[in-house]
Amino acid sequence: MSPRKRSNCLETISETSSLNRHEQYCLKNPDFDKDNKISKYRSIECSICLQQFTSYGYFQHSKLHVERMNLDEVINCPLCGYSLENRTLLNAHIHESHDAPTGCCGICFKIVSKEILYGHLKKSHNYEYRI
Repeated sequence: MSPRKRSNCLETISETSSLNRHEQYCLKNPDFDKDNKISKYRSIECSICLQQFTSYGYFQHSKLHVERMNLDEVINCPLCGYSLENRTLLNAHIHESHDAPTGCCGICFKIVSKEILYGHLKKSHNYEYRI
């Protein structure tokens, strides 16, 4: 199927189903500027792996973390031992309860400081971090 152009925001979409999904998202997006027919995407940082995304890109990206996590797993905080229902709650708990400048590796879920997270991803997982 040839690429189709979405006239409202100038996004190029290749499949009809993707075009319909994009249209529903884009027109409901509060950042969409209808007068200028452009989408003013904000940069959003993933709280798990710290990568930067547009709002739509973040929505797609966050699905990857959900797929990698066992959301039924009970996990204990490595800093205080508090039991949490899943790894997503663990990351939020660490930020809120311990005011720790830490992040959670999105691949192995190891708790590391934000300063060394990029090095951890490259060394431990051979993962090139893209900003």
